[in-house]
Amino acid sequence: MHMKNKLFAFILLSITLTGCSLFYPLNTQVDEFKHTKKITLEIGAMPMEYLTNNVTSTNITFEKCILESGETLNAYFVLNRNSSSFKLDKGCFIKAFGKSYETSIEDQETVNRSQLVSKTESSSIKDSTKVKTESKTISNSYDWYEEKFIIRFTPEMVESIKKTDELIFRFYLGPNQATFKLTGFTLKRVKKLISI
Repeated sequence: MHMKNKLFAFILLSITLTGCSLFYPLNTQVDEFKHTKKITLEIGAMPMEYLTNNVTSTNITFEKCILESGETLNAYFVLNRNSSSFKLDKGCFIKAFGKSYETSIEDQETVNRSQLVSKTESSSIKDSTKVKTESKTISNSYDWYEEKFIIRFTPEMVESIKKTDELIFRFYLGPNQATFKLTGFTLKRVKKLISI
């Protein structure tokens, strides 16, 4: 095997072995003023009821904080819901390793978002004298809400997450529900954050 081929094979193997962790990197931050070490992991998820309810997606940032007095694990959510949906209930459920935990949503903040999307369409009309091109612009406004909140995990919840093969979050919005399930590689990254 030529040196160039060996180098290529090594690079390919390195990307294969470590590339997956590039999708959900663990970020570490040491704060010498608060005497803390924080490890964070950001993931995106779509609800299992995506086609039937008004919640479109969520971003979850898991944060493990190591203090002199011990460790904490929190999840910061940014949940997107349609403008026609009901408000988010104050409580939610977490299921891990066959155990269901009812917990509260803390520091909830609702932000109204909107986006104007414009699209220009061109068409050509040909008659006997010339070709005429017409353009028309179509604009649509999209409105939605961002629900920002924190979930704090108890030591018992953390132990269940370490052993589980699926982590489920269930939220309620009036008569509707939104369920987010983390499995496979995504859950492995959460467990990696917990075990540091």
